[in-house]
Amino acid sequence: MFLVGLYTGYFGASAGVIMLAILMATNNLTFAVNNAIKNFASFLANFVAFVVYAFTTKIYWAMVVPLGIGLFIGGYVGPVLVRYIPAAIMRRVIIVMAFALGLYLFVQEYF
Repeated sequence: MFLVGLYTGYFGASAGVIMLAILMATNNLTFAVNNAIKNFASFLANFVAFVVYAFTTKIYWAMVVPLGIGLFIGGYVGPVLVRYIPAAIMRRVIIVMAFALGLYLFVQEYF
């Protein structure tokens, strides 16, 4: 989990999916509980990264604002969806979206 936290703070893409997969594979907690743990761990990793980057590099604040708005919307909508959508469906959607993101990033980088 520590290595995923480092990855989250530096890069971030699909880090939540990786963290959730590790949590689901290593304990017997429900999907909703593991998702909450993942959200808190991601918050901590991103907060530490923010503090480090705020003092060591230039931050493009024009990009931070829309990203922050999207994160706050997702932070509100996500927990509501987790309560009403069955865990099996959520897992399938996350798997499909993770592969779609990976494919998109691969195509963007190499083509």
